[in-house]
Amino acid sequence: DARADGGALAGRGARANANAIGQLAASASDDAARAKALHEDAARAVLSGMMSGSSGAGGSPARRSELPARGGNLSAVRGEEAFARTLWEKGRDGLVVVKFGASWCTHCAGMLPEFGAASRNYPGAHFVLADVDTLPDTAADVRYTPTFTFYRKGRKVDEVTKVKPRGLRDRMWLHGDDGEDDEIARH
Repeated sequence: DARADGGALAGRGARANANAIGQLAASASDDAARAKALHEDAARAVLSGMMSGSSGAGGSPARRSELPARGGNLSAVRGEEAFARTLWEKGRDGLVVVKFGASWCTHCAGMLPEFGAASRNYPGAHFVLADVDTLPDTAADVRYTPTFTFYRKGRKVDEVTKVKPRGLRDRMWLHGDDGEDDEIARH
């Protein structure tokens, strides 16, 4: 009964492969969960720093329950309706800067302190943290995370991808109005 033994071995091999695939999937899921937790911790640190007036970097992250949906000139949106409402309400008269990112994107988490600093340096603009995984229509054309998109009066005026902190600062200088130029122009 070599065929029966061979069939039993094949069955065990298939189960072993299925178990290995299940373990790989669980490992990938664990890695994604860890990346998401790191991203959320970084976002909480930036947002809690903004709420308290500190830099947001290097401090201890706020607890999950303390993460505000809105704070000052920064919003975190999930879903198409929330994104459209925020763009309409905040972008009617000024600049809206959207950071399209994802919980699994480590570079997105690395750019959060710079995004938080920009929101403090440009109080006349509004800054939006948007998760591409919750915006299937709006983020359909987002090819890289993070992608920073600039809107004026509801219209997209610029977009930058694969950017480092200095690149974001340069774009903010180009599009933002921090009030200093107005003060200089008056004198």
